[in-house]
Amino acid sequence: MRRRGHLTVLSPPLQAPDQRGTTPLLAAYKNGHLEVVEWLLAHVAHLPSDPECNKALLAPMPSDTDLAPQRSKCIELIMKV
Repeated sequence: MRRRGHLTVLSPPLQAPDQRGTTPLLAAYKNGHLEVVEWLLAHVAHLPSDPECNKALLAPMPSDTDLAPQRSKCIELIMKV
């Protein structure tokens, strides 16, 4: 693992899901981490499946109201790919 700015560069596999089946890209989206989403989109071989994306889109919004605009920006990036 290397540090580049405030992002940590992860070792492959970048698309490996965690024990809940959430990929790093979907986790970054759910938490509104725009820069991480941008970085992952440039480095992953394929996007999550439609069912995985739908599950992430329907994830409950935490009480943090600042997260909604960040999630919207993340979705815009993902949809451009």
